[in-house]
Amino acid sequence: MLEKFHPQPGTSFMSSCDAPDLTPDSFGVVLLGHGSRRAEANLEWEQIWDMFRKLHPQLMVQRGYVEFSHPTLEEGVAL
Repeated sequence: MLEKFHPQPGTSFMSSCDAPDLTPDSFGVVLLGHGSRRAEANLEWEQIWDMFRKLHPQLMVQRGYVEFSHPTLEEGVAL
């Protein structure tokens, strides 16, 4: 499964997906973290989100949290 997020050199994220009818403008990715009352824990998650977003600039990538933090999943999907 992780190979979809780390495609082989010379291929793109989209070419490594199993659904060839998907295009970068037809879907987005929401990375969901649990959320924490501790700001430093949320900062770690935001760094992971930022790295993924930079690795896949052709995709709309948002983040959301299950609880304790914002944006919530619902807010992340709405962005």
